[in-house]
Amino acid sequence: MTPGERSIFVQSLLVERGEAMGSLPTRRFLHYAIITHPAVPQILLVQGPAGWSLPRFESAEHYLGEVGYINRAIREQFGIEVTVLRCVRNEFDAETATVRRIHEAENHTPHWTIPQHGKWVRQKELDDLTLAQPNHRAVLESWFHEQETRREPRDGRDWTLSGWWEQAAAWIAQQLRQHGYGEILAIEQIKAWEFSCVLYVRTHAGTFYFKAAPRSLARELTVTQRLAALHPRQIPAVVAVETAHRWLLTRAARGSPLMEVSDLSRWECAADAYARLQIDWIERTGELLALGCPDRTLTKLAQEIDPLVTSWHSMPSLPPWSTATSGVSTSSPVRTALPSSIGMSPVWRIPFSASSS
Repeated sequence: MTPGERSIFVQSLLVERGEAMGSLPTRRFLHYAIITHPAVPQILLVQGPAGWSLPRFESAEHYLGEVGYINRAIREQFGIEVTVLRCVRNEFDAETATVRRIHEAENHTPHWTIPQHGKWVRQKELDDLTLAQPNHRAVLESWFHEQETRREPRDGRDWTLSGWWEQAAAWIAQQLRQHGYGEILAIEQIKAWEFSCVLYVRTHAGTFYFKAAPRSLARELTVTQRLAALHPRQIPAVVAVETAHRWLLTRAARGSPLMEVSDLSRWECAADAYARLQIDWIERTGELLALGCPDRTLTKLAQEIDPLVTSWHSMPSLPPWSTATSGVSTSSPVRTALPSSIGMSPVWRIPFSASSS
């Protein structure tokens, strides 16, 4: 993960953390979209009183990885189907308590009539236009440059490239037909960020989830397959896996998402089932390591404290309302206390730990 990507990810976590703690002021979330032409390297700009601008909308949602509401907002505003490729900028303006994000979106409606106040813009036309948001000019120039150089996605995140959606959708349709689930009724993109792209798929035979993983998380495929085989009541069945692209297609879990359930007993049952799943693997961590899971033992953790703190303090500036670094400094007691505390792990009898992420 590059410093810029790390900054976007951390700022997203801090926004989420502050929201949960109720410590942040009311914020606005403004979204701008780089909507690409389906055939040539052009982008859609719309004209307003202050000049030309990327299409924009405002949203109350804030979680960086969720993209379904972005696709819906563009559909409602312009009548086109798009999917989000990536977030190219994520900024917080402390003075106005405004989060501004720029998303790149692929246009899946080729024969679309653009609105009267909009036009497709080529790179050489950009210099002659007055932009309502002058700081967007560098982002747009970078986007045009990437089209010329054929950007290579970091860590195999192919879902950030135009044309990937059609390829993935065709594979999903083929797998569902081969396994007797019939034709696809709808595919919805629900998440797209550096760690995955997740799609929700509906057919007459049921619902499914598709996940694409980066190279660094390729182990998720084998781990999920193994867990599903050994715990069919807790883990949805795996329908198909494509290892070269790191694609995973599974049945959707039955029932309602927990976030939509108010019955506390249902939450307790879910927590109990998850705890039992963890307990079942306490004596099988060697198998998880063989499947590619990274070592998360406390001894290993102790070795990572110094690199973590050093990386944190070399990170680009964080939002001014962030308190995340208040207890971690190069001379922090936390930094010195953690290794000595970890040395007590045999006394605490903490089980061996591994992680799939």
